[in-house]
Amino acid sequence: MSKYLGAVAFACLCFFAVYVLIAPRPTDRVNRLCTPAGWTVKTFSAVGSLFSARGEEVGRAAGDDLHQSCRYLAFRVLYEDLHAELQRQQESQESQAAATEPTEE
Repeated sequence: MSKYLGAVAFACLCFFAVYVLIAPRPTDRVNRLCTPAGWTVKTFSAVGSLFSARGEEVGRAAGDDLHQSCRYLAFRVLYEDLHAELQRQQESQESQAAATEPTEE
């Protein structure tokens, strides 16, 4: 039984990896990677609503923080080098454009 359960878990993990990797844009990959965190948001808010009137609000706030933290971490791990390179290129282009602009005297 546990052999089959492990195989099913591995198949689900492979499916999830393919689901994340086939996204067309980097932002889509990050959002897809953090989809389980979004499910956690919904779970927190649903469970919170069972216990109190403000429970849903508190659960949603905690879950939203979790989802945003996941997206931030995924971006930093996957795309920080690319982002830094693009920032350097943009700054270089801006400084070149500023240097070539005629100054009025």
